[in-house]
Amino acid sequence: MNISSIEQLGIEHLSVFGLPPVSFVNLAADLGCRYIATGLTAFPYNPHGYGPFSLRDDAPLRREMTGAMRDRGVSISLGEGCTVLPGTDISRCAADLDIMRGLGITRISTVSLDSDLNRTFDQFAALAEMAGARDMEVVVEPCPVTGRSRSSRGWCRVKANCHCVTSSPYCRWIVCSDSRCRCGQQRKLE
Repeated sequence: MNISSIEQLGIEHLSVFGLPPVSFVNLAADLGCRYIATGLTAFPYNPHGYGPFSLRDDAPLRREMTGAMRDRGVSISLGEGCTVLPGTDISRCAADLDIMRGLGITRISTVSLDSDLNRTFDQFAALAEMAGARDMEVVVEPCPVTGRSRSSRGWCRVKANCHCVTSSPYCRWIVCSDSRCRCGQQRKLE
C-alpha cells in the first residue's frame, strides 16, 4: 500500500461507538486520517456512555465540528442516515441533505430495509434527484432486510438492475464484501 492510498482512508462512524462529532474529528486527525463517514445523530450502540448528540438539531455543534474539521484538516467523505424504510418516503431526508451539504458532504450512502424492490428503486431514484439538486452523489449499499430471508439470486438482481434505478449521474452502486457473499461471488466466511 502506498502513501496516497493511506491518505484516502477514512474512519466509519460505526467504528467509534457513539463518539461525539468534534472528538471524532480529533481522533481521525490524531490517527492521520483525513476523512470520516458520519450521520447526523449518535449511533445507538454506545458502550462508553457518551452523551447523545444531534448535528441535525444543534447548530452550534455543527459550527464547532466545521471549525474542528477546518483546523485539523479532516472532512466528511460520506454522509449516512438516509435509509429507505417501509411505509416512509425518502423526501423526509431533504432537510438532512441540506445540513449535510452545509457540513461539506458531497457524497451520501443509502441502504434499503424495504422488501419491495420496485419501491426501493423508486426511493433510490428520488434520493438521487434530491442529492443531485444539492450537487451531491449517492452510493447505494446492499443490505438484507431484517427478518426476511433473501436468496443470493435476489441480491444479484438488485445489483444487476441498479443501473435502472435512475439515469442520474448522481447515483452509484457500492459493493462491499457482504454483498459479494450474498451474490455468491465469495464463499461464506466461517
